Amino acid sequence: MDIGLIVVLNHFFQRNKQTLYKTKLPVFKMGKRGFSSLSQGVILSQDAHEIEQESSVIFDVATQLSLGLKLYTYNPDHENAKNSLIEHFDNLSKIFGREVDVVQSERNPLVKLQNKDDILQFIPFSSKIVESTFLSIFSTDMEKLHFKLADNYQLFIPINA
Repeated sequence: MDIGLIVVLNHFFQRNKQTLYKTKLPVFKMGKRGFSSLSQGVILSQDAHEIEQESSVIFDVATQLSLGLKLYTYNPDHENAKNSLIEHFDNLSKIFGREVDVVQSERNPLVKLQNKDDILQFIPFSSKIVESTFLSIFSTDMEKLHFKLADNYQLFIPINA
């Protein structure tokens, strides 16, 4: 039997991250509000390479769900990678015929997004998600801080390492 997507609640995800990660399948974590409230797909970029690997999946899902896409670039230390990622998403937006709103920020966008409840966050499902601990709260890594948006819908997309 082929499974294409695992759908879970936040509580289940938090308790079973390791097992879900080992399946190497996309995991759709439900948010607190109704599914029909979703209007925006959000990509928080830190690792440009991982995001580029998942970009076609992100565009496909956003298209199927009729979501707008917003790419938040937050990596002040790697300007070249950030510009490459913006160019990559610009090219894909032309292929898919979908606009991508690029928000370049020097501040961590999680602060702004914590108050939004109509977003689907796309996250590379890497080992950083599984290894995050209570000390992750002090991290600046977007993947380790995924729990900050735990009340929102999140799609964890396995990366090809």
